[in-house]
Amino acid sequence: MSLSEQLTSLSVCAHLLFKLWRMNGGSFIPGQLYYDIQSLIKNLYWDTAKQKADDPDVGLYIGQHGSDRLEGKFGNYQTMTHQQNVDIQQLADRAGASADLSRIFADHPEMDHGHRRLHLEGSEGVDHTNPASWTGDVIVKNVSLLTTWNAGRTEAINILKVAGVTDAPQAFAITEDERSIDMLRPEGTYVGLRESEVETATSIVSKVSATTGKANAMERDSSVSAAEPANHLEVDTLDLEDVIPDMPGENADGLFTKDNLWVDIDGHQVHKASAI
Repeated sequence: MSLSEQLTSLSVCAHLLFKLWRMNGGSFIPGQLYYDIQSLIKNLYWDTAKQKADDPDVGLYIGQHGSDRLEGKFGNYQTMTHQQNVDIQQLADRAGASADLSRIFADHPEMDHGHRRLHLEGSEGVDHTNPASWTGDVIVKNVSLLTTWNAGRTEAINILKVAGVTDAPQAFAITEDERSIDMLRPEGTYVGLRESEVETATSIVSKVSATTGKANAMERDSSVSAAEPANHLEVDTLDLEDVIPDMPGENADGLFTKDNLWVDIDGHQVHKASAI
């Protein structure tokens, strides 16, 4: 395939994803996956535009736009010890060790056996795994980004018509009131990020923390004022025996029921662990 044909196919994919998300939302595809695919397509078009401005006489190989090396680095981070989850200090230490490991493998490539599932030697049907074997025209000066994008949209409309989508001709018509809608924001907001929900949860936790702090301060003040002068103030503690049911099968006032794991704060159900 030529670079123009590849970009046209990517445009078809982007338009179909956009329309199917508008029709079905998250029941069609996870939001994070939708965002990743659309971002990949956008970056490939952007890289082509940058290459046309930098040096239009060279080729652009989409197959090289991957994250294999980065994923390999993260694989090294996780396999250096038996502890896969790390804090920021451990991540920095492992990054330094991984850099040393990469330098050693660069000096002694025979020591790097790689990853079994990333080796394509001997695999049936594998072709065009490197730029030297690619036969399509990938020179960027021969590519029109607008033409390939519009061609992909037209092909996507035809596919939707065959699938029985009634509003296929108007599937990608955006009105003036919908200027905030694009491929990454099919409904006006970015898919897969949920910024509004994060902000809402943060504000709720802040309110709970402030309320809890005031309540604790008032409780301390009242206890100190009511207590008799003494060198030591007794503090009430809750022991395990206090919450264990007296009889087998007793629920201990519903302490461990699912309903009591959530509290209502300003009309929102917040898990107790998040409200602490």
